[in-house]
Amino acid sequence: MNYEKNTRWVWTKECQSSFECLLHEISKTTTLVHYDHKLPLILAADASNYGLGTVILHRYPDGLEKPIAHVSKTLNNAERNYSQIEKAALSIVYGIKKFHQYLADRAFELVTDHKPLLSIFNPKKGIPVTTADRLQRWAIYLMGYNYNIRYKSTKLRGNADALSRLPIPYDDSFIDSDAMQINYMQQQLIEQWSLKPDEIAKATTNDDILKQVRHFTLTNWPSSFSKSKNPKL
Repeated sequence: MNYEKNTRWVWTKECQSSFECLLHEISKTTTLVHYDHKLPLILAADASNYGLGTVILHRYPDGLEKPIAHVSKTLNNAERNYSQIEKAALSIVYGIKKFHQYLADRAFELVTDHKPLLSIFNPKKGIPVTTADRLQRWAIYLMGYNYNIRYKSTKLRGNADALSRLPIPYDDSFIDSDAMQINYMQQQLIEQWSLKPDEIAKATTNDDILKQVRHFTLTNWPSSFSKSKNPKL
């Protein structure tokens, strides 16, 4: 195209075709949109054998879902040894931590393709007692958010799946934040514990059995001991 001064403007069929193609690409569902607090939020997460992928989306009145942002992460050696359900759960926790500023204090929909997580992470049900410790800890963490969880096949939402198969390198910030969360929960449990160390010590000195155990610990346990003296020892 000639841009010299006084050049006559010409809009050809090729220009129109290119313009329409550009408009089509801009309006596609893969194009990122701005966050809008008035629109419903969706968090879709998935995991492969070596990576995690998460997408946060808006659902528009016409039912169309468009992404606000994407994140992915390469699993470290320890995480690659997780079971598949733990990897799928980790992808959810990873996405929630990454998009906390969008999800905090508002309702959102959690989408997964792993059906067992519908029970473990269901906010309306208790955590199954047979659930692995790691999954229980993550379920407790999710209690701090207002969400409902829904199953959706990978074939119907390939965005998170694709991200999990093309992850970015290791995300040290997530590892650090995970450790901080564990330490925080431990500290909260310690602070909520009603007994103080001096109270435990005082109760120990007033307990006949524990006084005997303390005596034996300090002076050496006897080679033989008659249970008739204290059947509980």
